[in-house]
Amino acid sequence: MSKPQTVICRVCQLEKPTDDFRRQSHLERGVDNECNECRKKRRQANGEYLRERARKYQKRKGDAIMLITVEQLESLLTNHSCSYCGEPLTNENATIDHVYPLSQSYGGVNIVENIVSVCRSCNSSKASDHVADFYRRSDKFTTELFQAFARSYGSRLLGRELSELEGRHMARNLIEEAEELRRNAERKDAAVNE
Repeated sequence: MSKPQTVICRVCQLEKPTDDFRRQSHLERGVDNECNECRKKRRQANGEYLRERARKYQKRKGDAIMLITVEQLESLLTNHSCSYCGEPLTNENATIDHVYPLSQSYGGVNIVENIVSVCRSCNSSKASDHVADFYRRSDKFTTELFQAFARSYGSRLLGRELSELEGRHMARNLIEEAEELRRNAERKDAAVNE
């Protein structure tokens, strides 16, 4: 018996080529009865996609501990613009970034206060740099955006809305912190090379 060339999706009820369905060799037709597009929408709607991403991230990072719920991740990803450059976020370019890299803070624990939604470009560019260092070298992360970021980030850390003045202080503190970390690293390198 030959396998069908098209299948009707049980969700959208559209007849589609078998290539639009997930392979399932144990089924008689050889494919799932839900098309890939409907499956993707269902997984995004019920949080399955985010749970899978979190599981894969934790497996890649080994000892990273996840103290974030799917609901918190979904909440972060509902932001409509990048926390760093302000670019609009879409399903294709939205990622989450650790403000302080896990290797440098919070004991390797993922906490919601240390995570922001950003575009894929900013996430790749920042890498494991301090957010203030990234701000200084990024031509997209303007002073206004950095101060807005610092105010928003400080508000999340303190659990209350920061005033504009407090936001400017938070931005200055982040810059001073980055400078102090750089000086400490230079002192450590100098001590090792002596």
